[in-house]
Amino acid sequence: MMLLTERLKKISVFAYILLALLAFNLVFNLNSAWYGISLIVRIYVYVFCFYLVFSFSTFTAADKNIVPGTGVRFPGKAALFVQARVIPFLIIFCVILVYILIENVNRTGWPLNALVKILYGRHLNLIVYSLFLLYVLKMRKAPYITIPVFLLLCVAYFYVTMFIDSAVQGGAGVQLVMYIKFVLFFFLLFAEFYGPKGIVRLVVSACIVSILLYAIFIGAFLVIYRITADDSYQKKQAGIQFLRMGFRFPFAQLSGAVLRTSDDKLFRELLRYARDYHMEFTYSDSDWKRLLFSGSADMADRVAEYLLHRNIGLTYDEIMAYAEARSMEPVGNLSNAVYFSRMASRLIAGNENDFLRRMGASNKQFTLWAIAVLGEQKDVRFIPVLIGYLPDIDTKLAEAAYLSLSNITGLDPREKLNRRLNDPDVLYAFKEFYLQTRKGR
Repeated sequence: MMLLTERLKKISVFAYILLALLAFNLVFNLNSAWYGISLIVRIYVYVFCFYLVFSFSTFTAADKNIVPGTGVRFPGKAALFVQARVIPFLIIFCVILVYILIENVNRTGWPLNALVKILYGRHLNLIVYSLFLLYVLKMRKAPYITIPVFLLLCVAYFYVTMFIDSAVQGGAGVQLVMYIKFVLFFFLLFAEFYGPKGIVRLVVSACIVSILLYAIFIGAFLVIYRITADDSYQKKQAGIQFLRMGFRFPFAQLSGAVLRTSDDKLFRELLRYARDYHMEFTYSDSDWKRLLFSGSADMADRVAEYLLHRNIGLTYDEIMAYAEARSMEPVGNLSNAVYFSRMASRLIAGNENDFLRRMGASNKQFTLWAIAVLGEQKDVRFIPVLIGYLPDIDTKLAEAAYLSLSNITGLDPREKLNRRLNDPDVLYAFKEFYLQTRKGR
């Protein structure tokens, strides 16, 4: 290991600075929530890892004799490969692991929350970028060539990965993509050791090591899923990852977690996988009601989307009570709850007078939502009410009324006439539609 020791001594100053920064970051994160220090340390982590790769890039599997400027002889080819290639990348992984542990030290569920983020690939792109840097440095070209090539590889990898992840979002395809990434990484890392004549052994070695790493990945998620509390962040994230990879066993447990915690983000994920894998929630009607009315307007909207074609015995009074309560929230999102508005529109029949009374006497958020509900109702009787909001000085109310009127009538006079939505000609177009429709009856 003399070769490794000799090279590490040359970067010892950078390592000591890194250790000092990590220690300072740990102390700071234990006493503050500001992310600025972590960002500075993260930048230095990139600098250190790239310099580490640069330091070891001068050694190749074909080199012989002694290390330049030292009396240290090169070890055998396999030992040289381990010291000059494998260990530096293990050091990079360990640095990333320590950084993420420190970055999340003040979060609930530490250290498992940090390990989950590692398993999700947080900051692990740095390992791939370091591999790109190694290959670019081995080109031994001028900086005006190597720097653009390195940046191009990193940017290309980022966008290709983003495209693949958006195209393959669930099922066995996720597992296949992950395994192929492992194989390609180890293929490029081992290529120098095997050389052009050992292509078969190179592919076999890359596949075997990738299988082992993939098994460790699955095993780590499974351990986290089994040992953590039912409603914990770690269990939810591990379960979602298994669903993403095509495993269905966490669905029932995560469904129970949604019912207990009204977790909007978790329910959104489960809705997607329920559609993709043709699975059904096993909630009773009372469970659905509790879920619909227990959370935020966003949660109610997602539940309503799932329940639009189901009858769970909702009443007009229940919908109104929930809507009025949510409209009081200063940062609520009731007016944008499209599916909840659509569900409410089905319960207005027979309660029109009460609904209009509430609409005129309530706060702005409720009025915006009520306008959207009338648009979903698509009843021409409400056109005069909606027209009354078009000249309103509140542009949000006027815009919401216009959208509802367009939804009811199918007209878009603002676009057709190239006028403002409160222009008299726009109002006249809707009024004319209303009058003609009433005459036709």
